Amino acid sequence: MRSLLFACMLAVTLGASLEPAKSNTRSVPVTGPCEMDPILTRSARSFMQGFLTDTGMLGEVHDSTRIELAVTGISYAQVVVVQDTVKCRAALNSWKSLWATFGEEFQAKSAPINNGMLFQLTPNRFILATPYFNPYTGNTYLALDSNWVVIRKNL
Repeated sequence: MRSLLFACMLAVTLGASLEPAKSNTRSVPVTGPCEMDPILTRSARSFMQGFLTDTGMLGEVHDSTRIELAVTGISYAQVVVVQDTVKCRAALNSWKSLWATFGEEFQAKSAPINNGMLFQLTPNRFILATPYFNPYTGNTYLALDSNWVVIRKNL
């Protein structure tokens, strides 16, 4: 039952995030470590809203992860998108260090990625969304503490 709920949530999230833009805007090149392509940004925001939902069937999917990260009761309205390039760079370096431990292939694939979206849930809990493709969630998500230590590899 949980896997069916997760699959439904995933389909809705990916469907909304991968929908073609309805305007004639062009994709703007990403220049800083705290920026992502607009489509990936929309996907990351949508995922975070779903992740922090604590009611109904959607809330049950991520309930144990929210408890593990000590972010139960946090709403998306309380989340801050970090714009400090030093913090974003530190989070990205932590992610790259983690991926380097998985082998040379992962290290090579993560090397060209120099940007992401960093969400601050509490003063000591951050979630980094990277544009590295994950077949289940679109972006790759990593939970970090304020010292940039990885708490959880995937959300």
